Amino acid sequence: RYFKPDSSLNADGYFVAGTTTLLNPYDYEVDFREPVNEGVLDTPYPEKILLAFYKSLGQTDAKPTAVEYLSSQAASEFRAGRLRTGSPFGVDQIRRATVKRISYFPTQDTDTAARVIAEVVFTSRAGQQSNPVEVTWLLQRAENRWRLHTLE
Repeated sequence: RYFKPDSSLNADGYFVAGTTTLLNPYDYEVDFREPVNEGVLDTPYPEKILLAFYKSLGQTDAKPTAVEYLSSQAASEFRAGRLRTGSPFGVDQIRRATVKRISYFPTQDTDTAARVIAEVVFTSRAGQQSNPVEVTWLLQRAENRWRLHTLE
């Protein structure tokens, strides 16, 4: 959540005037506490793969790259420009994808498939912003790594 101070009659800095209650945030997103690195690929949590994938879209220097979060089938579609991401913009036109919400069902160590749902807002390189888009991804675990496989 992102807050900014307000000096109106109803507010005192970051708080509702006369209280210790924070003002409503002006924006929010789901994010990692630290920068994403190669270690995220080994996570036992499929929802982290989804979040890292969307954070990498539009970032030319992302490590890992967007394609590294994908199954071999999805990676082929991505390279060919045919992978659906939920964006109203082409993958090459995305400047940023902001995950606003994630929901999922916990997985077990023996599970080989997972479903993760997210609400994403896309920003194009031209500065256009999409409405929130709900996406549902099916992930597969291969060689003990989760990969995004198909957008349902």
